Order: sequence, then structure tokens, then C-alpha cells
Amino acid sequence: MNCVVLIVDDDPDIITLCHKYLSKRGYSVLGAESAKEARAVLTERRVDVILLDVMLPDAQGFRFVNEIRKLSKAEICFLTARDAPMDRVRGLRLGSEYLTKPFELEELALRLEMLGRRGARAREDVIFLPPLVMDCVRRTVQIAGSPVSLTDSEFRLLERLAQTPGVPVAYESLSELLWPGEPAKSRSLMTHISAIRRKLCADGRPRVRIVGERGRGYSLDCGDDDPPSSEKW
Repeated sequence: MNCVVLIVDDDPDIITLCHKYLSKRGYSVLGAESAKEARAVLTERRVDVILLDVMLPDAQGFRFVNEIRKLSKAEICFLTARDAPMDRVRGLRLGSEYLTKPFELEELALRLEMLGRRGARAREDVIFLPPLVMDCVRRTVQIAGSPVSLTDSEFRLLERLAQTPGVPVAYESLSELLWPGEPAKSRSLMTHISAIRRKLCADGRPRVRIVGERGRGYSLDCGDDDPPSSEKW
């Protein structure tokens, strides 16, 4: 799986330069010239590493990083023309790397390689299917940055569906997950699924659907299209 890099900088020349260089090295590169554009990308796409300009037209990078953490588990590297020691310290305290402009593209590539490896280890514990983010260690769920409270059984069901998005998981497999060694409990399973559906779509959150397919099972859909008729199952 290619490493996806989001460059957030109000200088389009920097975005273009980095895009050309990193694309040739096998990275998938996205660009945003403002915090607003970055929010839109992070809500819709999985991103592995973010190159974040400290001074954006609509946000201060050191503050914006707190908002980013609610939307993405991506590693962050600050880009800035400022080279004050306290700025570097502040970036490091936020758990991020720091690269001063102008920078050598080779140095950028080395930083990304390191951050990509670090992020890959962290992603083993996180399921990221925008707008859905599941932390399987802390047992937390977020949709577009908003927390979703699930019971332990509900979390386990959603986690299983999120491991193979778009692919139906048989009713029997899901039932065995909650009630191992017992006959399939279709009605109890439907009750759990209905509860998860209500919570995922509450408060006008972006749609994350559990789709039922008669005779096949349930699957997870994080798209924005209208729900198919089979969702009632």
C-alpha cells in the first residue's frame, strides 16, 4: 500500500515541487492550500503523513495540529521558514517532526521514509476508513472527529466489519464472535446491528452504513451514496 502524503501549504509552488518529486518516488500526494481544504481531505481520505506549514492563511499550524489529531492518525512534519529554537521544541513536544524552509528534497524524502515506517507501526492498532476512525487499543470510535460511544459487543462487531470494508461477513461468523460455541442468534445480532446503525448516523454525522445482504451477511460502507434497500436486513 502506497504511503499517502498530504501537503498543507499556502504556497502552491511548494505543493507542486513536492508533488512532482515525491510522486516519482512512489508516494501518493495530495495538496491543500488552507486548513479548510485540509479538513475536507482528512474527512474523506486516508492520509499517512502530513507536511504542515506552520503559518496558514486561516490557521496557526501548532494549534491546527490538535484538530488534525481528531480527524487522522497521520504522522506530522511541520514546514516553516522560521528556525527559532523554541519553534522546534514546540513541534517536537507535539510529537511531530520539523523541517525548515528552504529544505533539500532528499532530506524531505528521508524524513518521510522515517515517518512512514513509524506510522505503519501505529496503523496496526488503528482502522482508518474516512470518516470512520477506530482505535482498537483504546477501544474508541470517531466519525469525522466526533466520538461515538459503543458497548463492548458493538465495538467488536464494528471492528470485524471494518477489517473487510465492503465485503459481507456471514451472520454465523458475527454471531460466533459474540456468542462462541452457541447456535447463531440472528435476532440478538440484528438488535446489536440496529443499535450500531443508530449511533453511527446520529447528530447528522457523515453516513457510515452497515449494509445487510440477504443470505450473505453484513458489510460496512463508508460511502456517501443513498443506502441500498438491503440495509434493513
